Amino acid sequence: MTTHPDMASSSSEMTSVGLAFPRMASSGTSSTPFLPILNDPIQFHSSRNPGTCTLKPDQCVLKNSYWVFWYEADLVYCLPVVYLFVSAIAVFTVGRFASDFVPATMMTQRKSWRCCVSAVRFLSYKSWRIGSWYSQSLGVLLLAAIGVVFFSALTLGPQPYYWPTDARYGNSPPIATRTGWMALACMPFILAFGAKANMVTALTGISTERLNTWHSWVSWAMLVLALIHTFPFIVYHRDKGDLTAAFHTGGVWLTGVVAIIAQAWLTFMSVSWIRNKWYEFFKSTHYFFAAVFLVFFFLHCSFRLTSWDYFIAAGVVYLSSLFYALARTVKHGIGRAAILRVMSPQSLRITVPTNSKWKPGQHAYLRFLTGGLHSVTAHPLPYVQLL
Repeated sequence: MTTHPDMASSSSEMTSVGLAFPRMASSGTSSTPFLPILNDPIQFHSSRNPGTCTLKPDQCVLKNSYWVFWYEADLVYCLPVVYLFVSAIAVFTVGRFASDFVPATMMTQRKSWRCCVSAVRFLSYKSWRIGSWYSQSLGVLLLAAIGVVFFSALTLGPQPYYWPTDARYGNSPPIATRTGWMALACMPFILAFGAKANMVTALTGISTERLNTWHSWVSWAMLVLALIHTFPFIVYHRDKGDLTAAFHTGGVWLTGVVAIIAQAWLTFMSVSWIRNKWYEFFKSTHYFFAAVFLVFFFLHCSFRLTSWDYFIAAGVVYLSSLFYALARTVKHGIGRAAILRVMSPQSLRITVPTNSKWKPGQHAYLRFLTGGLHSVTAHPLPYVQLL
């Protein structure tokens, strides 16, 4: 949380490990550690008014410059991340609809189309084997490299990383501010890529299994950004000598620590060999820690600038995927009687009378309405048509 020396002297200030803003003058200070959790009065967006700068002219120029101006940091750093993901989704959407609607004769007869198709196939299928491990396709690796360069440039490019010591510019190091906003902007897309039924798959035609790779990779990017967001505050307040006092002032440090612990658990437990070895444990704890992370991250952001907009977007994205899956279930019928037959100790045959159409390689998600937690889970099973 950042405070600014150019605010009126009567306004109280707040120090924290997060995206932050000066406390409202009416909120007062609490003698109870970690309170208040949310600043008072609660608003949907905090003010963008920085007040009058009382520093020297050259210092005011630095403080209000484009890349480090706290009051517009959400626009400068969140929106480019959103544009990056939306642009990538748009490119694959255009490619999907082009392949669906462009006449086959045009794609086979025109050399330019054949070259494009060949290039796409090469990027989609070219991979490398190292021992028993197969890499992702070349196209996926190139997209990941673009993301690494993008986030690295946006994190390390703007200067300074910390405020100069010739004046009190604020309590939020610039590198911590920008990485916090970039991490926040990743959140809606992580939920979109991780949902079984989602708009990204509907638009691009990319299967949920492939999108799950991006769900994992963007989660790692968000964790790295969150760590870069956190440690500069620790360094700053350690050097200032008020680390313990800052930790107990308000709830932003506490909520931030809980959120990043939950985020680290979600990310590390999703490593493939850990997930596969202890899948039931992973599955049972994933939703719990996801809920903990979202709740404490929401409290940590505390309506700073447009931070809560991204939680609304994340909620809309995820809930729409749940309602879409429910609608599909209703469409295919919820009263059909399935016949279960044990074929062997390792296999179960489920026969469901349906007029649904499918293609080779597809699978269906089945929900077992037996009560308890199993009724809210869905299991992917391959199609086998019996004539």
